[in-house]
Amino acid sequence: MPDSYLGEIRVFGGSFAPAGWAMCDGSLVSISANAALFQLLGTTYGGDGTSSFALPDLRGRAPVHMGQGSGLSPRALGERGGAEAVVLQTAHLPAHSHAALADDTVGNQSEPYQGTWAPSALGQFSASSPSASMHPAAIAPSGDGFPHENMPPFLVLNFIISLAGAYPSPDRVELFEQYGGELRAFGFGFAPAGWALCNGQLLAIAGNEALFGVLGTRYGGDGTTTFALPDLQGRMPMQAGAGVAQGASGGEEGHALTINELPSHTHMPQGSMNYAEDDSPANGVWANQDAFAAYSKRTPDAAMSTNAIASTGSNQPHENMSPFQVVNYCIALQGVPPSQAA
Repeated sequence: MPDSYLGEIRVFGGSFAPAGWAMCDGSLVSISANAALFQLLGTTYGGDGTSSFALPDLRGRAPVHMGQGSGLSPRALGERGGAEAVVLQTAHLPAHSHAALADDTVGNQSEPYQGTWAPSALGQFSASSPSASMHPAAIAPSGDGFPHENMPPFLVLNFIISLAGAYPSPDRVELFEQYGGELRAFGFGFAPAGWALCNGQLLAIAGNEALFGVLGTRYGGDGTTTFALPDLQGRMPMQAGAGVAQGASGGEEGHALTINELPSHTHMPQGSMNYAEDDSPANGVWANQDAFAAYSKRTPDAAMSTNAIASTGSNQPHENMSPFQVVNYCIALQGVPPSQAA
């Protein structure tokens, strides 16, 4: 008797694929030699559909259940996405500005080198709203544009797919030695008979007493007439442990940074040691004021208007999904009642 479904995916701790199984490495396999498996997978994962089709490619990827979880994007079987590392763009920054600080005491130097703004006889400050942008080089950029890690904690194992086994049917229950409440991944898009999609659906306790005894209301339900199956739509499974309670869900597909999450940083004002040559600040930089001491090397002690430096950032969320491929998680509705006793 076979002990697996054709097209079933399992996690394996060995470095090879057992006989009758293959690595989930995106390999192209012959349709003529694997006609039954092709009927299940088709070209969901690749191949020309004439002579070859592809197995799922889970190398460096986490399996995600198909469907659309609450508040998440819809995920189609075979879809790939996510990123190992993310390079933040200006649009990903929260809208923010930097307060301009100045010395409130009369300036003591005419050149801007290593100085701060200070009062002078020149009268270079205004209480009016800004009406002209200075040159972008007037304030130096900060940051190096390095990508940040976007992978959750992980342990590398092998995913294998069954090349031989019972052909799954939505109508015929196979008497495997699975545990009631066991979850398995499949490369095809339906639940075999005796199994159900892990889509958070509510089941009646009546008629499913054994399964309710295993799951309880960890995943939802009122515990009186109904209980819920796990909802893995668009989600990756995670082992329960300290700080991670069984049945809890979390994470986000995209993350919009807040100001509090920005690393502490400054933007260095840049000036010219050449003498000022224009009365207008438009598209200009700070310059040597010649006879006017408009700058100071003293520690700034006054905040200028919040409008003195323009804000930047667009609050756009950045990709927060690690690399994934969408497969199908199902839960056994029938099977051997699991026991904690040896």
